[in-house]
Amino acid sequence: MWKRKKRGEKLLFLSPEKIQARPVSIRQGSRDGMRALTESVGRYGVIEPLTVRPNGGGYEVILGARRLLAARDAGLEKVPCRVIACTQREAVELALAENRGRASLTPFEEAEALEKLLSFFRMSPGEAAIRTGLTRSGLSGKLRLLRFSPEERKILLQNCLSERCMHSLLRLPDDQLRRSALELVVERGYTARQTENLVEAMLERPEEFPPPAKTPSRRLPRPTRKIIVKDVRMFLNSVDKVIYHMKEAGVRVEAEKEEGEDCYTYRIRVEK
Repeated sequence: MWKRKKRGEKLLFLSPEKIQARPVSIRQGSRDGMRALTESVGRYGVIEPLTVRPNGGGYEVILGARRLLAARDAGLEKVPCRVIACTQREAVELALAENRGRASLTPFEEAEALEKLLSFFRMSPGEAAIRTGLTRSGLSGKLRLLRFSPEERKILLQNCLSERCMHSLLRLPDDQLRRSALELVVERGYTARQTENLVEAMLERPEEFPPPAKTPSRRLPRPTRKIIVKDVRMFLNSVDKVIYHMKEAGVRVEAEKEEGEDCYTYRIRVEK
């Protein structure tokens, strides 16, 4: 993997209009995220310098593409930039390595960036693995995630399913069968191990799992965790603690608690 040298770097304040976006994008931010970032940049400016490289008569952004767009939208005249000398390929490798190190990429953003690295620079899988610090099997595993459809990716990210779950689902060769598994995993809140067991069952007995209903626009709900409480006194103790702390803080509180045959009754009076 290419390692950035600090020698030769310099810090400059550049016009956002003189900085070009890089040809291979790594991250895809949401509209709400960009709106919030633009508001922050407009209020406080760009706090963390962009990393750019000389390109022709101007500069090309390496790290900070979203901050660059926010600075333009906010109308900033100058932004702090760390200027380094590197090739376009090294710039993409650096952007991918930095974003992976910060854990700011989704699995699909990382897979798309790796695919662009292979296709844009016509890089072999072995070379790409070495330059990104992955094994060849790890690189292949990342790229397999691109088999999920855009709708499936959205569901997987919304429900925070792990890459282990994703790879288990990809073992299912049929798209409808995989979608059925995805619905079951989300609706039942399956763990990675339970997902693996479900996939094994589907591979052995696919006829037992009907295809999902054709509702492409339907959004699957997040799994809800039900809490079974056998003794409500644990909650009553919490109420007592709150009243105690209010009194300790100097708040005048009067509280009465009565236990009936089928319920508890609280009367709480708090002076203004």
